[in-house]
Formats: sequence, C-alpha cells, structure tokens
Amino acid sequence: MKQLTRKGHSTRDRILNETLTLLQEQWYDGVSLREVAKRCEIKLGNLQYYFATREALFLALVERQADQDNETIAQLLAQAESAEAALDLIIRDLFRRWRRHDGAVYIVLLLLRGSADRFADLYRTVYERHYRSLEPLIEQLNPGLSPAERSFKAKLITSLIDGATMQIVDATDRDAFLERIVAEAMRLARLSNNE
Repeated sequence: MKQLTRKGHSTRDRILNETLTLLQEQWYDGVSLREVAKRCEIKLGNLQYYFATREALFLALVERQADQDNETIAQLLAQAESAEAALDLIIRDLFRRWRRHDGAVYIVLLLLRGSADRFADLYRTVYERHYRSLEPLIEQLNPGLSPAERSFKAKLITSLIDGATMQIVDATDRDAFLERIVAEAMRLARLSNNE
C-alpha cells in the first residue's frame, strides 16, 4: 500500500465507507469506481490513486472488514471475565454485525472467490485469521484439545455463525434463535474428541 498522510488515510477510509454503503444499497453490480467517486465528491482519477480497479477496492474493503472483526474479537476476549462470557459476546457481536451490511462484504468475497485467484487467496486468508483468533478461546474452554481439533472447532463455530446470519428470516424468532446458536457454539467448544 502507498504511504499515506493523515488526510490520505481519511480519504481512503471515506472511500471504503461509501463503498460499503453503496454495496448495501445496490449490491455488487451497483458499485462502480465512478459511482463511489461521485458519492465521495472526488474525481475518478483521485479515487484511482487509492484503488486503481474495482477489484482492488473490494479487496481492500474485505481486508478492512476482516481486520475490524478480528480486532473486535481480541477486545472482547480481553474484556470478558471468562472464556464463556467472551464466546457469548463474540457470537452476539458477529451475529449482529454480519446481519447488517457488514456481512455483505463476506458474501461478495464468497461469490468472487471463484472468479479471481486474488479473491480466493483473500478468502482463505480472512477465514484462517478468523479461526486463529477463536482458537485461544476454544483452548480456554477445552484445554485438552489438540491444535488440529481446536482449529476444527473454530471452523465449526464460524460456520454456525455464518449460517445463522443467513438462515434467520423471521424477526420474531431472532432472539430465541440467537440463544440457541450461542448454546450450540458453547457446546461445540466444550465437546471432547471422544464425544
């Protein structure tokens, strides 16, 4: 990435924020560099200084979102009074944010991973970082697990959260559904290899 000034970082963040908003409103096909530049009230050439292509823009957006998710997980781990409380907070936070427009970024990544190697590589990287951020928590909840089993459980719990955000349709059942998701994730984290 280019070395940016404080103003440059601010402009870059504004571009990414507008891209996320546009993605939420008009989905992937509605996001063009020209439209993002228009919304940011900057010239297309200025936007291309930061992101030369639409692919580069989406790659940066996904990376930023993944970094924010992992930072949030680290903060919740540090603030929670126990591993159980941390897992509860993490699931609720990710569920809430992924149900909003934040989750659209990962859906785009999922769809684009088959179209370009850079998206496929980013997909693997993003999810591997996410799993690694959950593994210490799983180790606290279930200290006897091997590293491979911790990794597997991190993938299962992530799959549970991913799927839950896409499966809940009826808002009246959302709270009860989320309670079941938290309980199942806790159960998965505590299961031994033999169960």
